[in-house]
Amino acid sequence: MAGTIHLTLDFASPYAWFALDGIERLAARERRPVAVVLDEFQQVIREGGEAAERQLRAAIQRHRHVSYVFAGSKTRLLADLTSDPGRAFWKLGQRLFLGPIPRADFRAFLVKGFSFAGFSATPEGVERILDAAEDVPYNVQRLASACWEELRVAPERKLTPQAVDGALRGVVQGENPAYMQLWQSLTQVQKKALKAVIETHGRELLARAVLQRHGLAASSMQRALRSLDALGVIREDESAENVRYRLEDPFLAAWLPVAQRD
Repeated sequence: MAGTIHLTLDFASPYAWFALDGIERLAARERRPVAVVLDEFQQVIREGGEAAERQLRAAIQRHRHVSYVFAGSKTRLLADLTSDPGRAFWKLGQRLFLGPIPRADFRAFLVKGFSFAGFSATPEGVERILDAAEDVPYNVQRLASACWEELRVAPERKLTPQAVDGALRGVVQGENPAYMQLWQSLTQVQKKALKAVIETHGRELLARAVLQRHGLAASSMQRALRSLDALGVIREDESAENVRYRLEDPFLAAWLPVAQRD
């Protein structure tokens, strides 16, 4: 019989290590396979530093009945953990990069959901949701919910690209104060780098044409990207094939052109 337990652990406290040791003892006693998933693991490193890394490594390397999954969206930070010989997690375990949910599955899920509610979902409308939300489950759910609210009072009750764009405008308008505060807090160089990320979809940002178009030197672009990453505005999305920068909130890309026109 399988089960899931959700725990909140404070790795600044010694009791966190006692909890992990307790799970190991329980797994050994019950003789069952057990997995511990530490989600958004980069926060543990940010808050606890290298001391937390060493303590965690010291604890789990003694465990024989528990498997560990260290998951997170900051792929470069997590990759550095296992590739730097000076870090406690060097060559510990296997690195796996998980891409987005396959669109075929996402499409079927959305069509089923809208059909169940009595709405007609066009293929173009579904595709527009996935494009605007960049296939991120939370963003897809948020935009699809906004579309549902729009269609609930619409005469045609059909999910079209135009209906999605209308729902997206509503989402963006609701976030306008937060987006404006963020935008005004950025330096001019950071603003230029952010525009470049949106324009290029986060790829080839150091290409000469991109740098010239935005009036930035390569070194300035690199510094701005690092600072935007540290601020949580963008993230470096690494896969087995390439590296690109993505917006943490993809709806910011829809807000920026509107804000600049106002």
